[in-house]
Amino acid sequence: MTGSASLSAIAVLENPRAIENSKTVLFDAHLYFQDTHGPDPGLASLRYYNASELSFEQVGVYFVHVNIARMEHEVSSVAVLDGLSKEKYVLVGDIVSIIPAAVKDIADVKYRPFVNVSGIVTSVNSTDKTFHLAPETYVHALKNCKTKSTLPIRCFSAVTAQSLGAKMPDPRVGHYVSVSGHLHRVIRRLEDNMADFFDVELDKITYLGPPYTPPSSPASGIPTAPAGKIRFSYTESSPCLCKKRKISETSV
Repeated sequence: MTGSASLSAIAVLENPRAIENSKTVLFDAHLYFQDTHGPDPGLASLRYYNASELSFEQVGVYFVHVNIARMEHEVSSVAVLDGLSKEKYVLVGDIVSIIPAAVKDIADVKYRPFVNVSGIVTSVNSTDKTFHLAPETYVHALKNCKTKSTLPIRCFSAVTAQSLGAKMPDPRVGHYVSVSGHLHRVIRRLEDNMADFFDVELDKITYLGPPYTPPSSPASGIPTAPAGKIRFSYTESSPCLCKKRKISETSV
């Protein structure tokens, strides 16, 4: 993995279905997007290990924390509800925490998911103050897919930067950043209508610098160990750990 992606949200979970001979439960999850061109921008296929054997209604509202990735064509058919196409789903993920939420009105579930994403910056647009990340993440449903499990996002920060009263410096391509903000909308591919990437309204960014590159040669003062040779062993004939030195007497 080259990064991480998680989401916290008020989600409407429906169609709970248990995997045979397992405590794992699958859900179709509705997440609220502020910018959408239809009544429902897409579903998330979420997996939960029900260790506490909680009972679930056919439709329920929960606060969830989820490790997420973009839905891919190669995902197992088990993750998709019978009768629905994979294009209906935009995200797939593993629920880490789930808490029932009491709601009285549809307005009570219209809160944008909050995401935390870390990864390497792949592109920067200084004109419109946006940048892209595409961290490789891990979710169970995609672990055997040839396509890498990833969450491509485009971050925009103009409003946040103005509200802070300071200009936010552009991140550098090839450097690590950690970002957090609200999931804003889904951008789909024209050729197959699958999710392409997600817009995130930036709340915070931490600049983590370039990836670590190990030195090509040993640092000065560090001897190179001879290949295939071990000097020390727990025997009397083993060489001393340090050079002998004469200890001079001192008077107090």
